[in-house]
Amino acid sequence: MGSISSPESRINRGGRSDQACSNPEANRNPYRAEESRGNPAGSNPAPLLNTDRLGRLIPVTTRTLRIANPRTLSVECYNHDQSIYPPRSALLSVQEKLRQLFLLDQQIRGLRSRVDAAARRLAAQQAKLDQYQRQQSELHDQLQHAKAVAADLASDSLASEQRIEKVRQTMTSVRSNKEYSALLVEVNTLKVEQEKIQEKELEQMTRVEELETRHQEISEKVNEQSKLVELAQNEVAEGEAEIAGQLDELVKERDDAAAPIDPDTLTLYRKLNDDYEGEALAEVEEQDRRRMEYTCGACFMSLPIQVVNATLTTSDKPVVCPSCQRILYAANELKDALIPK
Repeated sequence: MGSISSPESRINRGGRSDQACSNPEANRNPYRAEESRGNPAGSNPAPLLNTDRLGRLIPVTTRTLRIANPRTLSVECYNHDQSIYPPRSALLSVQEKLRQLFLLDQQIRGLRSRVDAAARRLAAQQAKLDQYQRQQSELHDQLQHAKAVAADLASDSLASEQRIEKVRQTMTSVRSNKEYSALLVEVNTLKVEQEKIQEKELEQMTRVEELETRHQEISEKVNEQSKLVELAQNEVAEGEAEIAGQLDELVKERDDAAAPIDPDTLTLYRKLNDDYEGEALAEVEEQDRRRMEYTCGACFMSLPIQVVNATLTTSDKPVVCPSCQRILYAANELKDALIPK
């Protein structure tokens, strides 16, 4: 009876060793890792996995061998269908799922950083424009009021002049000194009142000129600021158009990454994201392995070894930093170093 001499060899019914599968993926013996752990050669191994650009595990379709007839040791080549693999959500712990979501959020924030900066500049320019427009409106109202007061004073001055002229005409027809003296006193009184009115009118006209100058200056500022606001609006529109396609794709990926996370954990993550401006997660940082000293990568406070152990081993719920309450995660290098194979 023939035997399997190497992972690359293939046995057919005649006991002859030859290459039964031409697929190079099959020649890499995907069963090797499982066989080393005691799995029989004919049992189904753990599926081969690849990672995407974010380091997430994804199943791949591969071709491998299985023993079709144990008595004759015949083998056949077959394809692993992706449907036999467990869903991606079943392969990842809560920390890993949150880490994926966190990385996508970071990418979205990075894409939006330029647009957000442009939007902040637009808001600042718009606030300045609003301030200038309020000043313009206030000066316009003051100018209109000053012009109205000046017009009233001019009207009063003209009326006083007409009264003086009328009294003077009356003085030419009086017959007694007493009447003449009385009219003369009235003319002098009217002249004094007229002078006061004319002084006020002159002051008001000066104020009108000043207000007109200030109104002209603020109007020029409004025009200049309006141009700056228009430029800022164009900058925001260009930035949004530039990232629109990438942003839509990332938002869809983020929604897909958030789907398998339970609502309570997702609520906690989003609250921390808002509280810490997108920094909801913190990495466990190793300071001294022999002394078992570890710190939170966000607040830099010391972490109890129990918290570190829970972060490494707990897969169904998030573990938070006792100090800053951020969700903790461990890098793959730290996991590989601390978790026995």
